[in-house]
Amino acid sequence: MRFALFLTELLTRAALMILLPVAWGLPASYFDEGESICYWKTHYGIECPGCGLTRGTHHTLHGEWEVGLEFNPLSLPLSVGLLVIWLLNFWGFYKMLRYTKGFQTPTQQLLISWLQRLEILSK
Repeated sequence: MRFALFLTELLTRAALMILLPVAWGLPASYFDEGESICYWKTHYGIECPGCGLTRGTHHTLHGEWEVGLEFNPLSLPLSVGLLVIWLLNFWGFYKMLRYTKGFQTPTQQLLISWLQRLEILSK
C-alpha cells in the first residue's frame, strides 16, 4: 500500500511538472480558434464566468497580459496560482526524493541517480 501511494504521488508530481512547460511550448494563439465547449454558451447563448479562462490563461502565461485579461479577468490570478503550484510541486518532488532514504523503490533509485548525474542532488 505504501508503494502504491508513493507511486501515485510520484506520477502526479511528474505530470504536473511536465504540464506547464508543454503549455508554454504551444503558441499563444493555440486555443483561440474552434467551437466553444461551454454548456451555457452553446445552449443559452450567454457566457459563464469561466468562458475564455483557458485562452486567457494561456495568453497570460506567454506574457500577453492585455489579451489574457480581455478573454477573462480571472486569467491573471489563475496564471500566478499555476506558477506557484508548479514551483511548490517541483520543490516537493525534490524533497520527496531527497529525504526518503529508508524507502528506496526502483523508481526512486532511478530518479535519484538521474538527479545525481545532473548534479541537482548531491551523492
